[in-house]
Amino acid sequence: MKKGSCKSLKLTNMMEKWRCKKGHFSVYNREGRGFVLPLDYLKHPIFQVLLEMAEE
Repeated sequence: MKKGSCKSLKLTNMMEKWRCKKGHFSVYNREGRGFVLPLDYLKHPIFQVLLEMAEE
C-alpha cells in the first residue's frame, strides 16, 4: 500500500460521514452534534431567523 493511500482512505471516510441525502443539508452545533435537514427549511422564515441568531 502506498503512503498517500492511507490519507485518501481516511479522507474518504470523512467525506462519507458528511455526505447527506439529495435534497438535504447538514448543520453542526458547538458541541459537534450534527443534524440533517431538508433544503426546504432554508426557505422557512423561522429557520432564517434561527440562522441569523446563530451568526451573532
